[in-house]
Amino acid sequence: MKSLTPFGCVAVAISLNVARLCGAEDTPPSGFVSLFDGRGFSGWKVSAGDGGHWKIVEGVIDYDAESEAKGDKSLWTEREFGHFILRVDWRIKETPYVNPNVPYILPDGTHARDVTGKALRLSLPDSDSGILLRGSGKNQVNIWR
Repeated sequence: MKSLTPFGCVAVAISLNVARLCGAEDTPPSGFVSLFDGRGFSGWKVSAGDGGHWKIVEGVIDYDAESEAKGDKSLWTEREFGHFILRVDWRIKETPYVNPNVPYILPDGTHARDVTGKALRLSLPDSDSGILLRGSGKNQVNIWR
């Protein structure tokens, strides 16, 4: 079992269980435990050398995606969880960057193609945020703006 890592601003609740990461002043629902107190990183591991890019802003975990840490730049819970229900409140900040090269993915997971067979690309704001589950990018809740 691995710990959870959120990206960006998150509010989390797990059943074994976990309550809000954003606005943690609320009392967790019965059977849930709080992961974030809205004030600091108690219970979390910030990568060595981060340089302050993970921070608390107005009671919310905030990340600017520019960590100076070597290797893994994720924020991890110190605690590991087995079976759980994850409850999340999420806010993605506005992103001024527009990525002109985002692949157009069809519902079946294949890439959309034009009549000549060339993969189609879209220009979209490039905001990406997520939570790695079980310590692996293969088990990721990903939210795009």
